Amino acid sequence: EAPFQLWLKGDKDAMSAQEKRGAILFFDKPEGRIAELSILMDGVSRADVHKYYMQALPQFGWIARSDGAFLRDGEVLRLQFEGADMMKISVSPRGK
Repeated sequence: EAPFQLWLKGDKDAMSAQEKRGAILFFDKPEGRIAELSILMDGVSRADVHKYYMQALPQFGWIARSDGAFLRDGEVLRLQFEGADMMKISVSPRGK
């Protein structure tokens, strides 16, 4: 089992402090999951990142929208580029 699974089952020492801080980026709400994180692209081009997600996300049920967002089961996933080497990924209920 992964450390996160063990932690959910009550093993409070299964995850490091850094892993726990990362886990708080994700929340469940009655209206849907919400997640947001920023990633340092470290020399990877925006075109390559976009190409990767256009190929990978549909394999997980995400449908590409014309504005660059992806839809799945009442949720929207957005890729937003910030500056030359940062990207933000967010998942939220549709309409939020």
